[in-house]
Amino acid sequence: TAPLAVAVSSLTLKGVNATVRLLEKTYVFAEAARAERENTSGTGDAARLEIRHEGKDLQASAFVARTEAGFDNPGAYICKGRGESGAKAQWKAGERTTVRGEVLRTEDVSTNAVRDGLAASVEQRFENQMAVELGVRHARENNGPAIPTGSLGVPSAGVVPDEVTTARARLTGPLPFLPGATIYGEGEVDVED
Repeated sequence: TAPLAVAVSSLTLKGVNATVRLLEKTYVFAEAARAERENTSGTGDAARLEIRHEGKDLQASAFVARTEAGFDNPGAYICKGRGESGAKAQWKAGERTTVRGEVLRTEDVSTNAVRDGLAASVEQRFENQMAVELGVRHARENNGPAIPTGSLGVPSAGVVPDEVTTARARLTGPLPFLPGATIYGEGEVDVED
C-alpha cells in the first residue's frame, strides 16, 4: 500500500488586549490579533472594541469586530472574513418594569452581504412571580445571505426572507410543584405576512 501523506499547516497567533476603566462602572475592552498559516490561508488580522456599563438600573454595551479573509483561527469567536457590530441596553424603568433594546449587524466582508437586526421589549413582573414580556423584532438582509448557510460554508440563496418584522410575547412563572424552577411559554408572529 502507498503511504498516507498529510499536509500540516502551522499556525502562529499573535495578539494584544487592553482594558480601560472610564468611569466607576464603565469599561472599554480592545483586542487585536494576527493569524499566520503556512501553506494555506496566509496571514490575516482581527480587531475588536467594546464598551460596557454595568449600573444599578442600566446595563449597556456596544461592540465592533472585524476579521480579514486571511484570519484563519478556529479558536476565535468570529470567523474569518466577517464584520460584526451591535449594541444592547437594559433599563430598569420601575420596581417591576424592565425595558430592553438591541441592534446587531453582521456582514460577510468578501461579498458585502449584510444583515441588520433590532429588537425591543418591555417586561412587567407581578407580585405572584409571573412576568409578561411584549416585544418586536426586525431584520433585513442586503446583497445576499450575510451568514453562510449552505454546505461547506457556501451561502445558499433564498433560505431566509430579505426582510422580516415580528411581534412576540412571553409569559414566565414559577413551577408550582418544583421550588426554584420556572416555566415559560413564548409566541412570535410575522406581522408583515
